[in-house]
Amino acid sequence: LFRRRHHKSFAMAISGTASNKESSRAVLLVCLVLLGVTSFYRAKLTSDSLSQQPFSSHAAALRTLEQASEGGTNGDRELIFGDDKVRVAAFGSSNTWGAALEDRYQSYPYLVSQTADNYALFAGGPNYPSVCLQSLIGDDKVYDVILLEYWLRSREGLAELAGRLRRRFPHAIIIFIKLWGPFHARRKPSETSEEPAITFDQWRSTVHTEHGQTNELINLLKQDTGHWFFPDHQEADVLVNTAAREVGGYQLHMPFSDTAQESLQHYLRFFDRDYHTHLNDVGHTLIANLTRAIMHEHAANQDEGEQVNSAGRMGEWGLGDSCHLWMTTGACNLEYSEQFQMSEYDENTGKFALEMPSAGWVDVHNPFDSPRQLYLSFIATNTPGKFPVMEVKFVGVDGQEVVHYLHPANAPDNHQVGVIRTAGVGAIPVGPKTRLLFTPQSGGELPFRLVGTSFSNDIAVPLEYNFGPMFNI
Repeated sequence: LFRRRHHKSFAMAISGTASNKESSRAVLLVCLVLLGVTSFYRAKLTSDSLSQQPFSSHAAALRTLEQASEGGTNGDRELIFGDDKVRVAAFGSSNTWGAALEDRYQSYPYLVSQTADNYALFAGGPNYPSVCLQSLIGDDKVYDVILLEYWLRSREGLAELAGRLRRRFPHAIIIFIKLWGPFHARRKPSETSEEPAITFDQWRSTVHTEHGQTNELINLLKQDTGHWFFPDHQEADVLVNTAAREVGGYQLHMPFSDTAQESLQHYLRFFDRDYHTHLNDVGHTLIANLTRAIMHEHAANQDEGEQVNSAGRMGEWGLGDSCHLWMTTGACNLEYSEQFQMSEYDENTGKFALEMPSAGWVDVHNPFDSPRQLYLSFIATNTPGKFPVMEVKFVGVDGQEVVHYLHPANAPDNHQVGVIRTAGVGAIPVGPKTRLLFTPQSGGELPFRLVGTSFSNDIAVPLEYNFGPMFNI
C-alpha cells in the first residue's frame, strides 16, 4: 500500500510521454523498482490487529521514470520474482478479466503467473463464485495465491466467498484488491456549491474532448477550477477490512494522490485511452508488481523452511455446490418442454439462453443427500417490458407447493444492458427430479431467457443474493 505522501512523487515521475521503446524500458524499470524503492505498506490482517510494515523508500530515484508510457507498451515486461510455479487464482470483474486490453491474457493475474486461473466475470460481483465456487474450481485445483477484486461490490457476498476459499485453501495467500477509476470521480463548481455533482464522463462531454485524447484531458484537468472528489465508500471499506481480517488476508490499494484532481492528472495514463474505465497494460503491470511484492514479503516473513506453496494442505468444501450455466456454451443437460428452445441470441458475442416464449417446464435434479436451495439465473434489464415477469412453481420439501416470481426488469444499473440476475426460488427435495413449471405473467418484447441453475447452501449464501456479469443485450 503506497504511503499517501509519496503518491504525488510517484505519479509525477511517470506522467511523461515517450516512444514505445522508451515506454517499454520505463515500465520494466517500474517493475524492478517497485519492490525496494517505492514506498508502500504491506498490510497483513489478522483476527486481532492490523499491522503495517513499510518497505524502504527512495522517492528521488523515481524521478528517473519520466519517460513512462501514455497508454501502454508493446515491449517485454519481466516481472519481479516472476515464475509460473506459484499457482494463482483470480476472482473479480472486468478489470481482472482484462477488458479493454488487446490481449486479455496480459491482465494482471497472468502477469503474476502465466498459468493463472482467471475466474473473473465481466462486470460481475462476488455472489456467483460465492454460490458456485466448487463448481467453478473443481476438486483437483490447488492454489497458493488468491486475488479478490470486488471492492465496491463487497456487500454482494465477498465475505462468503473469502470464507469458502479460506476453508478450502487454508494456507493460501489471499489478497483483496481495491481499484479505483476516473469514473468514480465527481466534480462540483466549488466545494461549497449546492449544485449536483457530475461524473468524469459528464465533465468530459462538457469540454468537448473526443475519446482517446488523454494528454488534452490532463491539460484540461490542470486548468480546471472546479472541486473534484471521490465519494466515500465507508461501507465497502469496512466490509473488505472485515473480510480480510477474518481470513488473514492482505489488502492492495491502487495508489492515488493527495486530491482527486491530482489523482486524475497523475493516473489517467494508467487507464484505457478511449473511455478511461479500465486499466491499460501499464496499469495492469503496476497491480501485478504490487501483488508480487506482497507475495515476496509474505515469503520473507515465513519461518525457516516454510514455503509459499500449499500443496497437500487443502481443506474441505463443506456442504458443496452444483452449478450449471450455459450462457457461453449453449450446452444444457436439463430436460425441458418442447416450447422452450436453446437460442444463440447474440451471434457477435456468442451468448446463449433457454428462451421461454410461453408456459412450459424444466426438470432439475438435486444431486445432494439433503434438500438444497435452488437458484435460477436469467437475463434482466432496467427497461420495463423488455422481458416478461415469470412465475415458477414446484413441489418443495414436505410436499408443499412453492411459488416464486422472477423479475427481469430489476437490473442494478441505469444503462441499456442485460445483466445475468440470479434469484433463489426455494429448497428442492432429494429425489431423481423436480419439475419446475414456468408461466409468463405479462407480455415482453423478448421471451424470458434462462441461462443457468445452481444448488448451494442457504446458510452460507442467502437467498436474496443476485449476481452476474453485464453485457449488451
